[in-house]
Amino acid sequence: MATYESRNRHYRRERLHISRTKAVQALLLVTMLSFALALLRSPAISAVFEVVKFPILTAAVYSLFYARPIIKLNVSSIIMWLFVALVTFSTVYNSPSSPALVASIGVFVAIGIYFQAIANLNEPNILLEPLLRVFALVVALTSVVYLPFPSSYIGGRFAAGFINTNVAAGFFAIAVVVVSYTLMFDKLRMFHIFLLLVLVLLLLLTKGRGALIAAGIPVSIMLITNWRNQSKKTNLMRLILLVLAVWLSLKMDFGDTTDATRLGLLSYRAFELGAREMIIEQHLGAFWHSPFFGAGAVINKWEPYARVSGESSYSDLLALSGGIGISLIAVLIIRALLVHWREPNSRLGFYVLLTTLLLASSEGYFVSIASAVSIILWSLLAVSPSKAVSK
Repeated sequence: MATYESRNRHYRRERLHISRTKAVQALLLVTMLSFALALLRSPAISAVFEVVKFPILTAAVYSLFYARPIIKLNVSSIIMWLFVALVTFSTVYNSPSSPALVASIGVFVAIGIYFQAIANLNEPNILLEPLLRVFALVVALTSVVYLPFPSSYIGGRFAAGFINTNVAAGFFAIAVVVVSYTLMFDKLRMFHIFLLLVLVLLLLLTKGRGALIAAGIPVSIMLITNWRNQSKKTNLMRLILLVLAVWLSLKMDFGDTTDATRLGLLSYRAFELGAREMIIEQHLGAFWHSPFFGAGAVINKWEPYARVSGESSYSDLLALSGGIGISLIAVLIIRALLVHWREPNSRLGFYVLLTTLLLASSEGYFVSIASAVSIILWSLLAVSPSKAVSK
């Protein structure tokens, strides 16, 4: 009788754990989609999700802490809180009287809280298969309907329904990597082949050089690390990549491409930093002025050595947190990549994390929690298999 009751209690605990896990996954998926929909060009839709996205994120964080009420500190979360403390100190030291002091620090405290909520779970696969695959599917199905409409193109570049092409390109890059992984390592389905081809087409239409690299490098690593795998799906992936490489080599152009029709719809632009070059120079100037602790999180374009708003996450991190801060983030990145690579159930996380890290080189995903890509990035960075220290 006692054995039966013990098994019954264990069964109920397992059922409760599964139901909580599904609830957390559903809330996190809704959070990512809400942040994505807030970037739509439709004022009626974006305004609604702009209002509800942070309450939804708050509910997701609450559910994460509710699922694991005891705070657990592992190596990754300790590194993250050290980074938040460094940014707080640097900001207070450099801008003690700034009216934006509290709000600027608050962004990184919010990142730290979300990071801790994910790290509390201590389960590498909690965010992977279900969330990322559904996200990729939703991105593909909701974006492809915009293809025939001229209003979906900004300066000859496909933006789907989003406010700019870089947002769309980032989502497509992540979706391409997720579907490529699914096609290579899961059961071969014609639907996934069709979905991958659609996503590659959408990504190419954005003419996003950074996003193309962010998707191409992880997919290439998939193929190289599984080179001896001669299955039909692996060979199919190689064929798709080869056709894409040949096509790009024929369409690449390094001249003036202001005329979007000169090389056709899928032409590519010359590599240039544009306005980012000046922003990176300002970031480096702020770093050299305070190389150890940085200039802090307050953005002030009128001060010569203050942090300025920019699209390059890594130079921005260097400016606001100095050499110490960027070193902490580098350790966090390396650790997360190794964790995802070594965990069999988290290998998809390695490829998606690598994609978001590459996307962050030209976008500010590392210094924010206010975008779907940022949420994916910080979620995957927070994973750690180490034994946690209860606090």
